[in-house]
Amino acid sequence: MSKNPLASKIAVPYARALYDYSVEQNVMHKITADFQNLEGKVVASLDLQDETQKLVPVFTSKDQTAQERIFISEHLGKFFKVLVKRNRLNLASEISKNYLELVYKTASVKMVEVSTAFPFTTVQKLNLIKKLKELTNAREIRLVVTVDSSLIGGFLIKIDSNVLDFTIKNQLENLAKKLDWSRGIENLEVFLAKTPELTEYLSNPVIGITQKENILTKTLKSQLNSETFKFLMVLVKRDRINLLSSVILTYLELVYKTASVKMIEVSTAFPFTTLQKLNLIKKLKELTNAREIRLVVTVDSSLIGGFLIKTNSKVIDFTIKNQLENLAKHLDGVLEI
Repeated sequence: MSKNPLASKIAVPYARALYDYSVEQNVMHKITADFQNLEGKVVASLDLQDETQKLVPVFTSKDQTAQERIFISEHLGKFFKVLVKRNRLNLASEISKNYLELVYKTASVKMVEVSTAFPFTTVQKLNLIKKLKELTNAREIRLVVTVDSSLIGGFLIKIDSNVLDFTIKNQLENLAKKLDWSRGIENLEVFLAKTPELTEYLSNPVIGITQKENILTKTLKSQLNSETFKFLMVLVKRDRINLLSSVILTYLELVYKTASVKMIEVSTAFPFTTLQKLNLIKKLKELTNAREIRLVVTVDSSLIGGFLIKTNSKVIDFTIKNQLENLAKHLDGVLEI
């Protein structure tokens, strides 16, 4: 895949001129074979630009048989001489690619660039070509394969202007972004839990947008990643910052669902000890079959004792407050009788 957009742009008219010439002179098959021969040397770990640079002495030499010895037809030889005179032989690789694209398009052959972490086996190539035929409806597929170990694993496909990235490198980068974003939201959740006065301030409709932006910049900008902070600013500007707690809760539920992590809200009369938390998580894993449990704990002294669990639409109430209320109802019923 071209790493120099300017070179690619300059190469296009040269490729078109060569293509038109090959059609007029009925030598398309010869020039195509020449380029494919040079392209084959790329597969043999020889860079096409390096290879063509080696040919400079040949095209500037008066030796008429030199050209024949490198197995290039007289037509491509003349074209390369023009490139040498115009100091454009360094564009041979891009011209070759663009010329072959024109040829393949005429023959209903789709040229597909593929970057892969490891060389394909013959079976892998055939399977990929078969799949690409189905996707593009092309009669034939011509793969241009580049091996790039920095991709770690997988492969990247470029079809026209479309890029399909199945590389492990891309997956890791996306995962890192998601983890970084999720960590930012989790940090924000913890910070807001410790500073209820900030939540009240942000939810106050009397306080203006500029004031809310200023307080967030002072208190949170240095503690959050840039993406999370930008999102907060969007909520403020759209006058939706009062929904922040609900947004955080819903977002984390979606993240944990994707990661097979169960998010469970717990209200307790007294803070849990570490041992109590671990025992509750263990029991909840058994009940929900979740791989991991994420507890969102709220301390509410009005519950008197015990705790209340909320998961999805289910509420399991083990609080003393609830038990007293049930007892009161029971006594009310008895006394009525």
